[in-house]
Amino acid sequence: MKIKSYIFIISIIVGFIFGIVISIDFSHAQENGESLIISSNFQMIEFSEDHGTIENSTSVNIDLLSPNWILTEIELNFTSIRMNSEIKIIEEEASGFETLRGNSNEILGMQINITEPTIIYSIDIFGYKAIKTTTPTPVYVRIEGWDSIDRRPNGVTYSVPFILNMTEGTPQWNKQTFQFPVYLSSGLYCLVLDGTGISWNDKYYWYINNDNPRSQLSMCWYDDNLGEWHNRTGDVFLHKIKQRVNRSYFPSKINMTAEIGSNSYTIIDGIELGSGKLSIESLDFYTGGSMINIFIKNNSSITLELNFNYHVSLKHMIFSEGSVLLRENLENEWTVNPEFIRVYSNYSIKFYYPKSWYNITIYRNGLDVTNDVDLNNTDNFIFISNNTLKEGEIWLISAYSPNIDFTLNIGKTGYEPLQNLKFSVNAPVIQGKITYILMDSLGFEEFKETKQVTSQETLFCCNISAKPVTGIYKAYLFWYNNTDGGVKTQEFLISVPFTIPLEMVLDIILLVTIILGGSISGYVLVKRKRRINAERQQKIINKFIDALNLHYFILSDKNSGLTVYEQFFTGKYVDSSLISGFLQAVRAFGIELTHANIETQSVKLEYQNSKILMSDYKDSRIILIMEENPSQDFIDSINALSFDLEEKFGHLFEDFDGDITQFCEIKGLLDLHLHTSLIYPLKVITQNKKITSDEQIIINRALKIMKEKNTDHFFVSSLYDKQKEFQLNDAEAILNLIEKRIFQPINKDFNLIKKN
Repeated sequence: MKIKSYIFIISIIVGFIFGIVISIDFSHAQENGESLIISSNFQMIEFSEDHGTIENSTSVNIDLLSPNWILTEIELNFTSIRMNSEIKIIEEEASGFETLRGNSNEILGMQINITEPTIIYSIDIFGYKAIKTTTPTPVYVRIEGWDSIDRRPNGVTYSVPFILNMTEGTPQWNKQTFQFPVYLSSGLYCLVLDGTGISWNDKYYWYINNDNPRSQLSMCWYDDNLGEWHNRTGDVFLHKIKQRVNRSYFPSKINMTAEIGSNSYTIIDGIELGSGKLSIESLDFYTGGSMINIFIKNNSSITLELNFNYHVSLKHMIFSEGSVLLRENLENEWTVNPEFIRVYSNYSIKFYYPKSWYNITIYRNGLDVTNDVDLNNTDNFIFISNNTLKEGEIWLISAYSPNIDFTLNIGKTGYEPLQNLKFSVNAPVIQGKITYILMDSLGFEEFKETKQVTSQETLFCCNISAKPVTGIYKAYLFWYNNTDGGVKTQEFLISVPFTIPLEMVLDIILLVTIILGGSISGYVLVKRKRRINAERQQKIINKFIDALNLHYFILSDKNSGLTVYEQFFTGKYVDSSLISGFLQAVRAFGIELTHANIETQSVKLEYQNSKILMSDYKDSRIILIMEENPSQDFIDSINALSFDLEEKFGHLFEDFDGDITQFCEIKGLLDLHLHTSLIYPLKVITQNKKITSDEQIIINRALKIMKEKNTDHFFVSSLYDKQKEFQLNDAEAILNLIEKRIFQPINKDFNLIKKN
C-alpha cells in the first residue's frame, strides 16, 4: 500500500515539473563584452662596453662574458709589436745532393751566419733516407761552432744533439726541432749531420744548390776514409731556419693589417717603433661565440708578439615577454615585462616601439620612472642608460594603440540547428592572426578558432549543434600582430522551429521511469536498511543473553576424553570427567548408529533446566552447559572458537601427554569469542576518555549497586531488571565501557575454577 502511495505522489511531482518546463520563456543573457589577452615577444637591444690589456700574445682574441654579441666599435692601441718568430729561408732550390753512406763515417755540415743575437727553434732540411738494413742506426743533429781558418766545424757544441728526422723514400722538407731553443750571438756556426757509425748500406740524402745559390755560405763534409774535411764555398745545402731576433716593427714596415670578418683594416703606425693603432666605427660584426677573434697579418714570414690595450662597443638582441589586451570598443593595452641582466659595467638598453603606440609609461619596481629615461617619440625608441639600470629591478613598459578596424563579410544573420554559420574577414594587412570566439545567448563560449592570416580574405565556419540554446549569439573577431590589434563583433540569431520532438517525449517517459524506479529502489533500500539495523540490534542482545546463560565450559582431548581446561561461571561445581565421559559415550553411540566418523560433529542435549552442547573439531572437544538454548550467533562463535583453538593448540592435541598447563591461555580466546567478560565480576576504573550520556547512566548505576551491596565489584546481570525488556542502549553502553576498559574484571580467582 505504501508503494502505491509513493508512486502516486511522484507522478504528481513529475507532471508538475513537465508543465513548468514547457511553459518556460527562454531569455537572453546580458552581454558584458569579451576580451582576449595575446602573449608576444618584443625585441630589445642591449649595449655594453669593455676594455682591457693583453700582453705577450700572438693574436687579438678578446673574451666575452656572454656569447653571440655584435661588435659595433673597436679601438686597439699596440704598445709593443715585436717579432715572435720567423721562417728564414736560406736555400730552397735544388741542383744535386750529398750522401751519408753506411760504414763511411761521413759527417755533413752547413755554415750558418748569425748577424745579430738570435734564438733558433728548429731547422728544416730537404732530403730523404734510403734504409736497406732492418735495424738502422741513427744520424745525430747538432749545432757546432765554426773554425774560420780551417773552414770547418770546430767541435764546440751549442745544442743538445738529437736524432735526425728524415722521411723515407720521397724527397721533402723535414723539420728538426731542438729540445731547447738555441741562443746564438753574432758569428759563424755550423749545422752538423753526424753519420759516423750508421749501418752498412744505409743512405741519407741532403739536397744542395751549387748552380745559383741565394747565399755564399759554405758546405763541407768529413771523409773518414781520407781522414780530412772537404769544403766548397758557394755550394749550399737546402735549409730553412725558424728563429727569433730582438726586432720591433712599425706596422707600415710589414704591411700589418687586421681582418674582422671578411674585411681587412690597415693598422697605422704609432709614434714610437713597435707601436700602432686601429680604430673602427660603425661595425656590424657578429662574434658567433664567446670570443672576438681578430686575425693580424703581415707581408713577412714572421709571427708577431703583441702587447695592446683595447676598447670595444657591443650590442646584443634580447627578447622580452609581453602581451596585449584586446577589448571591444576600447583601445588596445600593451605591456612589456623585460628582464635586464647587466653583463659589463657599462650597460644600457634601447627598445624601438611601434609607431602606433602612445601614452607610454615606464615602471621600475612599481614606480613611474618615465622621466628618468630617454623617451624619443620622434624616432620611437626608449633608451635606458647605464646609470638608470641596477641589478635585481623589476621593469614594466605599458602603452596603448588604437583599435584597428577591419571588414566582415556576412551572408546571413539567422541560423537553425545543424546549419553552418560562416563568414569571412578582410584583415587590415596580410600579417598576423585572427581569433574567432562565438558566445551563445547565455554568455557561454560555443566555438573558438585561431587562424594565421595568409591572404586577403580569411574564412571561418562552425556547425550549429542539433540542440542549441536559442537566442542572440555574438561572434568576436580579434585581429592582432606584434604591433597592432583590432576587435570586430557580429550578432546572429539562432532559432529552433516550435515542435515537440519525439526525443523529448521519450526523455520524459524515461525520466518518469527513472524517478519511479528510483522511488521503488529507495523504498526497498529503506526496508533493507531497517532489516540490517534490526539484525545488528539482535546480535548485540544475543551477546548478553548467551553470555549470561553460560554456566560451564569444558575443553577436552577428543581421543582420550581427558579435560585440559574448564571454567565455571555460575551454579554448582560439576564433575567434568563424568560429563565428558558421558558425552564420549553418546558420540560413540552416534557413530555406531550412523556409521559416520567425521572430524566435526555437534551434539545437543537437554536435561531438566540445563542445555548441554558438545562440539568436536579434529582432536579437540568443547562442552558447554547453558541455562537456555543459545542463539545461532553463539553457535557460530563456538565454530570460530574451535578453529582458533586448532590453529593455536592443535599440535598439542596431536601429541597430548596429559600435561594441561600448556592450555592456560585459552581464557583469552573465551573472552574474544563467547564474550565471557560480561559474566565476570567487574570494577569501575576511571579513564581519561570521552563517554556518552548513556554510558554515564550505566556507570552511575554500577556505582550505586556496589555502594548498596558494599562491594568493590558488580555483575552485568545486576545492571538491568530481568522483569523488563532488555534495553539495546544499555547493552551498547556496557560493551563500549568494557572496550574502553572503564569496566574491568577484578583480580580475583573465583571467576576461574580448576579441578584440584
